[in-house]
Amino acid sequence: SGINAECHYGRGYLCSRLTPDMEARLSFLATQVKFGQHQRYQTWFSRRYFIGPESQTLVCDCIRYICGVIHPTNEMLNSNIVPRWALLGWPLTTITSNVMATQ
Repeated sequence: SGINAECHYGRGYLCSRLTPDMEARLSFLATQVKFGQHQRYQTWFSRRYFIGPESQTLVCDCIRYICGVIHPTNEMLNSNIVPRWALLGWPLTTITSNVMATQ
């Protein structure tokens, strides 16, 4: 007996434990926030969702969401919106578990 984490969705869906609110806030960060002003939003997100040792597993889901769902347009790439590399680096800095760091 154990937890079966398989997803039985179509190819266009990712299996994730992120709430719709978390997804919306990550999408907001990636599409509306200017580079240089993003740290305030990232700190707020971390304080709200990355609290307690059980939240460490959400970091991997956030990174998967940023990689798999957020695809900036050419217009966004040429703007001052937060680049994906900055969004990807931030959750990595919140990892405190050696086990989660290896995943």
